[in-house]
Amino acid sequence: MFVSWFFIFVLLSQVFDIVLGDWRKDFFPPDLTEVKWAHAANSIASLAAALSDSEVMMLESDVLMGYVVGSNSTEKIPVMAHGPEIWSDQSLETYMTTVLAFNKERQLRQRKGVKLDLKYLDALEPMLTILKLKGANDFMFPLWVNGDILKGPINSTSKPIHAHTFLKLITTHLPNTTVSTGWVTRFEEDYFEGSYSFEQMDEMIEQLRGYINATGRVSYPIRAGLGVQSLNTVSYLLQRSKLYWNDSSITLWAGVEDPRPHPDHLFRLIEKVGIDNCFIDLPFAFPPCINF
Repeated sequence: MFVSWFFIFVLLSQVFDIVLGDWRKDFFPPDLTEVKWAHAANSIASLAAALSDSEVMMLESDVLMGYVVGSNSTEKIPVMAHGPEIWSDQSLETYMTTVLAFNKERQLRQRKGVKLDLKYLDALEPMLTILKLKGANDFMFPLWVNGDILKGPINSTSKPIHAHTFLKLITTHLPNTTVSTGWVTRFEEDYFEGSYSFEQMDEMIEQLRGYINATGRVSYPIRAGLGVQSLNTVSYLLQRSKLYWNDSSITLWAGVEDPRPHPDHLFRLIEKVGIDNCFIDLPFAFPPCINF
């Protein structure tokens, strides 16, 4: 009898894995640096190009309150655009309808994951409402929501979005979503020497601990030029994060005009945290991490 119940438990566990989606195992490769991203897939044309690219695994897109080109409506709705632009040729609803139709016809490893980048808090609730209506809690592909919730290096003049509101709304309405939380940062020609501090890492962990349960998925966007100057603190962030959420990672990113870090410095950072913990979402070519 015990053996029978044991096999039933194993079978149910496998079913739950499929239904709930252990995306690190079922969707992403073991080497997360191999994941290819499509940047700013906001317009109808850029989204179509990303969907037709068989190498792209993740769509990185921006959501804000704005208007759809050609629409007569004077009411702002969630659209796919990067501020300060508030006009787009597609709304979030149209965007998600397109992605869902694409993924529905494909096997798991042929689908595209979605990362929605939020810069302005007023778009959060309308965005979550649309995602819930689209069945986001049952998506069989990764859905990430990204927002910068804390101040970071180097004396950035940008303001983070409200951490409590961001985390509470996402974890309440979309508990299966990967929460991608970062720091507002500054990194340019005259401001390129700086690093993340241990205090900033601790502050981030403490913010998340109040909202994300042990089965939650977390990724921390790390600005590449600052990350290569912060090997120990970034490694510390991941080590501490995994005490609470085993599915923790970092995502290396950079602005188009950022001073580019030397590839050797990037390799050192990736080696420090491990290829199984590091996504690379950079706007410039970067050699595959074949030596790790």
